[in-house]
Amino acid sequence: MKKGTSLLRTLLLVLLGTMLGKMSVSAQTKQAYAYVSTADRETLYFYYDTQRSSRNSTGNTFNMNAAGQTPEWYTYYDDPFYLREKVRKVVFDKSFGDYSPTSTCYWFASMQFLTTIEGFNYLYTPNVTDMSYMFLDCYKLSTLDFRNKSGSELNMTDNYIDTTLRGNTFYQVILAVKEGQQARNHINNSHRERKSDFAGVDSG
Repeated sequence: MKKGTSLLRTLLLVLLGTMLGKMSVSAQTKQAYAYVSTADRETLYFYYDTQRSSRNSTGNTFNMNAAGQTPEWYTYYDDPFYLREKVRKVVFDKSFGDYSPTSTCYWFASMQFLTTIEGFNYLYTPNVTDMSYMFLDCYKLSTLDFRNKSGSELNMTDNYIDTTLRGNTFYQVILAVKEGQQARNHINNSHRERKSDFAGVDSG
């Protein structure tokens, strides 16, 4: 009888250790998510770290969405309004720069009171396949900092601009940024070609 009890106790300890080990690994796995705190419902944060479980205790966290799907924070009803109707500021944490989303569809859509996006350079978009309606109806958002964006990230399609940005106050600004990037690329290419042409010329 004692032998059977001892065996059962051993099995229970092994099972408990396995479960704790899995929980530990899960807690240490980086996750990409959006977060809004209970104390501040007007700021939406984006993180890619191992702190999601701890932040769940101080607010709400949301999964990233796939192409063609609306994100959880877009449809979240935060009585008496939808969360998207409360957000005034978006902050991309530095950690989010290590994450590569495949969709930004509807991320800021209908955030009519959104005025500021901080850390926009930490949003890495070369692998994004769906940007539709990303900034739809962001009437108060007048500026975006594209200074640290790469050429590939600025190479937005006309369809993206039409469905995402048209009607926003910074629509023409982004068109200007695109044209400026294209002009800089043309100048750089011309400069490289001229250097190549003169490379074989004997100056003396």
